[in-house]
Amino acid sequence: MYFTNFPNGLTGYKRWSNGGFLTLSFPGGQLTNPTSINDSGVVVGGYSPASGSTNGFIYHSGSWAKLKFPNSTSTTLVGIDNAGAIIGNALMPNSTSTPFLYENGVFKVISVPGASANSTTLSGISPKSGLIVGTAGLNTGGFIAECQ
Repeated sequence: MYFTNFPNGLTGYKRWSNGGFLTLSFPGGQLTNPTSINDSGVVVGGYSPASGSTNGFIYHSGSWAKLKFPNSTSTTLVGIDNAGAIIGNALMPNSTSTPFLYENGVFKVISVPGASANSTTLSGISPKSGLIVGTAGLNTGGFIAECQ
């Protein structure tokens, strides 16, 4: 997955093994940034509308869906596993960051033991095992987690 600056803004694309590619541009969005794809071809990422803040998106087989963490001012999806579990990072109105897991229609906040408040950022999820990676501030550094 890649992204580039086309004349109308930042647009993502998926390059197929045969050399072809699919342009990903969220309908009505000005900037589209794909971040992850699972083995079924479901793509997640973030998009920005012409005005407003970033929202998460899910793309599969020509269909688009928006995903926003409740009450957030900005949501970016950073990973999806083969079971459809999605991880992301949300910015709240009080400027705190909230890392989350979205699974079966339910948002769950991810907390890393020993991490200082507002310091955890998720980076990715393994498509097959569902292991999550990220950083949790200067004191704890990077982590690998399995959600329970």
